[in-house]
Amino acid sequence: FAKDELARDPEQAMKNVGLKRADTGYEVTSSASMLMSLGMKPGDKIISINGSPLGDPTQDKELIDEVYSQGTARIEVERGSRRFVINHQFK
Repeated sequence: FAKDELARDPEQAMKNVGLKRADTGYEVTSSASMLMSLGMKPGDKIISINGSPLGDPTQDKELIDEVYSQGTARIEVERGSRRFVINHQFK
């Protein structure tokens, strides 16, 4: 995420990294190469980060800012009927 773009237009910033809003969280699209490098696949849904539910781009901006400052993220993913967690450190 480009921080200035995230501040200006959170929803567009999500689209630019390959996420689209879903009923809960965000769906990973085929253009989400960075997320796919973490093991996600198109159609997966990111439903929470660090235990906080996702789905409102404006509120999610604050959560992403927090993740950037902490340097780590616990990403909860839903794939079909299965849920799993990806732990990631940002360098």
